[in-house]
Amino acid sequence: MPLSISFLKVMGALCILFGSGCFGYTEVRKEQSNISVLRQIVAFLQFMEQQVRYGKDTLAEMMNTCAKEPLGIMSVVCKKMSRYLQDNRWASPKEGWEKVISGKELQDQLEKTELEHLIGLMDCFYANDPSHACKLIQKELDFFQERLKLRKNSAEEKGKMMLKISLMAGLFVCIVLW
Repeated sequence: MPLSISFLKVMGALCILFGSGCFGYTEVRKEQSNISVLRQIVAFLQFMEQQVRYGKDTLAEMMNTCAKEPLGIMSVVCKKMSRYLQDNRWASPKEGWEKVISGKELQDQLEKTELEHLIGLMDCFYANDPSHACKLIQKELDFFQERLKLRKNSAEEKGKMMLKISLMAGLFVCIVLW
């Protein structure tokens, strides 16, 4: 077999292994991104709890204040919600929240139960008593902190497994094609 064909086979095998390794790495990064969104939601809930407890702002003003905080995707969500509340003064805040949360940004990042809890968060702001609203927000905060722990643990295991599987699949393809 000529040297150039062997060289091409080796280069092809390396490309396959590199590509399969990149696929596994992409899956790991995707899971880390989802965990980052959960961290941002936890920070958002902590911020909103303080706003309800100590602030006297309206919901639109709270969302506007939150939009200025470095909360990642939740700052974007708050900005959209603030605009919705200002543009539609007579509309239900719950409808606006559902529209904003149902956007593409969070659909890809969160699981169904997490989205439902985030949508249900607006019920906290219908409470007449700020201490009751804070308890409801704290309940959601506990839920998201628990989800964050769960997803962190599963992400580490899943990430290692995906990397190994993708590299093994690449190695298998190299062996079959050799």
